[in-house]
Amino acid sequence: MSQRSVLWLSLLNALHLHATGAQSSGLEGDLYSAPANCTLADLRRLINERLDEADFARFHRATGTGIGELLDRSQQWVTRARRGDKSAADTDEISFVRAFMSNCALYAHELNAYGLHPLRALLAERMFDAQRAQHGSASHPTWESFQRDGIIVLPNFNIASNLQGVGVDRPTAMLLEMASGYRRVPLRWKRFTRTVHVAGDPQFYMHVDTFHPTWKVFVFAAGTQLENGPFHFVNGSHGAHTIGKLRWLYDRSRMHVHVDFVNHGTGSIYSMAEAASAATSAPPAQRTTTKGATAVLREGPYDDATHTVGRTASGAIRFVGFDPKQGPAGGAPVAASLSSYGLPLPTPVLVAPGGSPTLVIVDTSGFHFRGYARPGAKREAARLDGRGGGCSGCIPRKNVYACMGSGITTVSESTSETGSTGIC
Repeated sequence: MSQRSVLWLSLLNALHLHATGAQSSGLEGDLYSAPANCTLADLRRLINERLDEADFARFHRATGTGIGELLDRSQQWVTRARRGDKSAADTDEISFVRAFMSNCALYAHELNAYGLHPLRALLAERMFDAQRAQHGSASHPTWESFQRDGIIVLPNFNIASNLQGVGVDRPTAMLLEMASGYRRVPLRWKRFTRTVHVAGDPQFYMHVDTFHPTWKVFVFAAGTQLENGPFHFVNGSHGAHTIGKLRWLYDRSRMHVHVDFVNHGTGSIYSMAEAASAATSAPPAQRTTTKGATAVLREGPYDDATHTVGRTASGAIRFVGFDPKQGPAGGAPVAASLSSYGLPLPTPVLVAPGGSPTLVIVDTSGFHFRGYARPGAKREAARLDGRGGGCSGCIPRKNVYACMGSGITTVSESTSETGSTGIC
């Protein structure tokens, strides 16, 4: 990132902190919010600086729209909104750019028809790449495989059976720092808990948690087999750096142009005027809450219209057509669809009986799900004692624009324990 880009992001974030009275503690709410004063010119400058020619070409191939054309359409939309055109959505330029930079899982907007959602994903990933480059993530021996696959699986993980309050060891902390580029990561475990599977669990349906890189951390107990409903992941499906994933992001979002086309989500924004009421927009008959999750009552291949109003309360975006009872691939149509996007079939994380637990660090912007298991089946796992930005058992989901917009230094200037830079 150039010095000029650093300076203007720093200034914008400082103005936001001043306006809100927030403090840059590295863990406070200001780091979960997008900078408050960016314009379309700022966004265009950042895109031109962070994306390379290959990114522009991939985006055009995936969406049929050039990034320059999309930005021009954004300017036209802002002009219409400024003139009071009610066919333009309900916000101004600053609010539009802030929504673009927010952690909102899916911002319902007419420009999704031209690729607004995959552009958000692509730029966010490149911003995280810059954060990880500042941290020096590429020097870690697992970096190349993590970048390729989006998941780290470490069998024979030597850890206490009762994890409550147990500290994360330094090698594991270094993995978390490498994956995220954060200089502060959660450093304690939650205890092992037993999941008892229920019918209609939304976690059975393949999904992405959100559009930007985000990381969950699990320790799966010995004996986790297919009948226990193990964690599954599609290797290489994370982020937005391939034509196939960009195309899926576009296909999945291009019709989401109005707020009533999607449902609610933790901390999500769908249209600025309706954000406050979106959290209660799902018909009660289609919702059942168990441990904070919304159960998908209807079985069979997933469809927005029949399973939920758009999505579940977790904010996850689910893979249309996936049927948990049709095996790990979710059925032949889903297997063919994954292949068309250049992606492999899901891989389960299995742990042999009588052995040691397995550690999993995974970017859940990739496709993942809890394997189908009969009601009453059990699975034991521990999770990282971290939460924030709409997730738990995770590395908190801070806003990358806020993180990169203030306090950026060179590696030699950093005084943090982990050697990372920035304020996160």
